[in-house]
Amino acid sequence: DTLTPGESDNLEENKESFRYLKDEQLCQLNVGMEEYRIPQGVQSPFTTHQEHSVRNSFLKTGTKFSNFIHEEHQSNGGALVLHAYMDELSFLSPVEMERFAEEFLALTFSENEKNAAYYALAIVHGSAAYLPDFLDYFAFNFPSTPVKMEILGKKDIETTTISNFHTQVREISRHA
Repeated sequence: DTLTPGESDNLEENKESFRYLKDEQLCQLNVGMEEYRIPQGVQSPFTTHQEHSVRNSFLKTGTKFSNFIHEEHQSNGGALVLHAYMDELSFLSPVEMERFAEEFLALTFSENEKNAAYYALAIVHGSAAYLPDFLDYFAFNFPSTPVKMEILGKKDIETTTISNFHTQVREISRHA
């Protein structure tokens, strides 16, 4: 059997497709990355383009935790911001978490030779998710606590209870 020129082109395309699929399967093996996989049943949160970009920019500290520390360069003003994400950190043991915290805080408060901070902000996303909503907490546990508030555009300062303030905030945010 001989191949016509058209058939030989198809054969080359099939070989190329097969090689691509083989490479794709190798990529999916994640060899050596088992500890970074999301546990079964846990859904990844929706991420914006900006968050996706930040999560893919690892800070190369040369330490074990560099894959968990992300650096963002703010386009508005040029400030550097450190990010970490609890869904990534949840795989660390308590001892590793302690070491990560020490490294993250050391970076957060690091300064250059002119004693100026390298980072304007450091955020650990999702780290306070277990805490209650503070407004709910105070409104239900201490409803008569006085709150002073100023309505935008007016110079008057109004005093009310936190329970009433809570109701107003919920009403406004319901329409937003």
